[in-house]
This record gives sequence, C-alpha cells and structure tokens, in this order.
Amino acid sequence: MGSPEKREALISTIISYLGVSTIGELIWVQRNLEQNFQDKQHDSADKETNIYEQKKQEIEKLLTDNQSMISKIANLQDEKQTVQSQMESLKTDLSTLSSEKEEIKMERDFLAEELQRIGRLYQDLTGKQANQEDLRGILSIYITLMEEVFSGRAHFKVLSIIHGEKGIWKRKELAKSTGISEIKLRSVLGDLVRANMIVYDEENASIRLIKRLSTLD
Repeated sequence: MGSPEKREALISTIISYLGVSTIGELIWVQRNLEQNFQDKQHDSADKETNIYEQKKQEIEKLLTDNQSMISKIANLQDEKQTVQSQMESLKTDLSTLSSEKEEIKMERDFLAEELQRIGRLYQDLTGKQANQEDLRGILSIYITLMEEVFSGRAHFKVLSIIHGEKGIWKRKELAKSTGISEIKLRSVLGDLVRANMIVYDEENASIRLIKRLSTLD
C-alpha cells in the first residue's frame, strides 16, 4: 500500500470522493454498500428460486396433462376397436339376414309356382279357374290321398331319399334307409313306377328317379 503518507492521501481522496468527512462515515458507507450487495444477492437468489419453482410446476403440469392425454387416446382407441367389432358383427348379421331373406323369397316363389301348377290342373279337370278356396280344397285332397290311399308316409320317405344327390339306389339300401319292409317297399316302388316318377329295374333291384318333383309337368 506504500508509505503511511500515501495511505492517508488515498483515504483522504476516497473520503472526498464519497462525500464523507471522517473514517467512521467511510466505514458506515462501506457497510451500507456491503448490506445492499447482500440484499441484492438475496433478492436475486429468491427470484431465481421462485422462477425455478414456477418452471418446475409448469413442467409437472405439462407432464400430468400429457399423461392424461395419453390415457384418453388409449381409451378412444379401445372404444374405436369396440365400435369396429360391433360394426363387423352387424355386417355379418345383415349378410345373414340378406341370405335368409333371399332363401325365403326363393321358397315363396317356388310355392307360388306349385300353387299355379295346382291351379292349372284344377282348371284342366273342372274347366274353371281356381280361387284360393279351391286351392285349399285341392291341397286337402292331395294330403288325404297321400295319407289314406297311397299310405303316404312310405311313399314320402322313398321320394325324399331318392331326391338326394345319389343317382341310383339299390332296393336294399332304400329298405335300410326308410325302415320299410321289402314287401311294402316293392308295393311303393310299383306305385311310383305307375306314376311315372321312377325307373325300377327288378332284375338288378335298382331305382332311378325320372324327374324331380320341382320339374314335373
């Protein structure tokens, strides 16, 4: 710091610069400056702490919001899959209903054609056109003939079996499939031959359908 004289001169210069008159005032100014510096450091630290806490809370909120959004998206995906499954199920049901509707329409058309055939037969026999009441009467007559005159159950069993995909049947096969005795089966086959519905080879004991019922004139 140099000689005492230089130190005193320096102190005097500082005192004059700061506008104080004594060393005591100079010390007071120094302490005030130090206190102000400490206060500013403290305020700065508090401010930084507040900013840090604020940023921390903002980040935590963003993380919470992000997690909530991820959960909502997962729920929406599950709901989407559920809706897609329901739609596929509805499409399957609709397809099934459409097929059933088509089958019902085909059956209805077939029955309508059969009723027209019966009506034409009635008109050929009586010379007059059949109404609904006449058609019901004709059906009743056919049923009675099948049940009472032709022992219809046996005839129906035989016709039902030979209308399958198989082209030629053996008499023993029919007897086994229908449960009809050989004697009764021979009688039924004779009735069907006379009705021109089957060809029956007695020698080979084979039976072949001539025409399916849906194509008979």
